[in-house]
Parts: sequence; structure tokens; C-alpha cells
Amino acid sequence: MVSVFEVSWEVCNKVGGIYTVLSSKAAVMQQHYDKYILIGPYVAEKARTEFTSLDVPEQFASLFTSLREKGIICHYGQWEIASKPKTILVDFSGLFSQKNDLKKMYWESFQVDSLYANGDFDEPLVWGSAVGIILAQFSHQ
Repeated sequence: MVSVFEVSWEVCNKVGGIYTVLSSKAAVMQQHYDKYILIGPYVAEKARTEFTSLDVPEQFASLFTSLREKGIICHYGQWEIASKPKTILVDFSGLFSQKNDLKKMYWESFQVDSLYANGDFDEPLVWGSAVGIILAQFSHQ
């Protein structure tokens, strides 16, 4: 069975209008896809009120263990909105020490210029890279 992952900085992390879009369409997505899973950043204060931890499914157990060894901690549970979609929140703080290596890689591979980027650039860059690692490893399972 195919898993559908929807990735957004605003899963369990209200910042702007995308939060409303995601939370309102989750029920429809769940009707069409049995394995619809949202992925968002782990923001502790927001996770306490918007997220409930669940047992990690067998399909993710070894993946989450290997990711932890790389500094990426995944929290599995459900988003506390009406449809309660399954959700993975990604704590990417352990990968943050590699931000300059990531910037170098993105420059060399795609010419993404981050030389004068500020902190607003760094968090999404590291989080997005962590999510990319998660999805790549999941696809290889």
C-alpha cells in the first residue's frame, strides 16, 4: 500500500494560513489515502497542545532508530485536529551542527546562495534536509 506524506513547516506549528489549509483538508486526504501521514517540525511548546504521541508502527521503528543515530529524532503520533491524522514531528536540533556543510552542499549542487543568510534561513534549511533524509531512507525500505 502506498504511503502519502505531506510535508509542511506548519504541521502542528501555526505560523500562517497554510496551517488552516492543512488542517481543513486532512479529513479529505484520509478518505482517499489509508496511509496519509503529515510531517512537521517538532516545536516542544506547540507539540504539548497539538500532538499526542502514539506507539511507533513497526514500519517506522528501525527507520526512527537509524535516524536517531544521525541526530534526527522523530516523534510519531496524531495531530489533535478533528480528523486526527497520523503525524511525524521531526526534531532536527541534532543535525543543526551540520548546517554549514549543508549550505556548502546546496551551493555546490544547486547554487543556493546562503552566504549572507540569517537564522530564518537556517532552521528551514536544516529541517528540510532532515525531512529529505527521512523520505529517502523510507523509500529505500
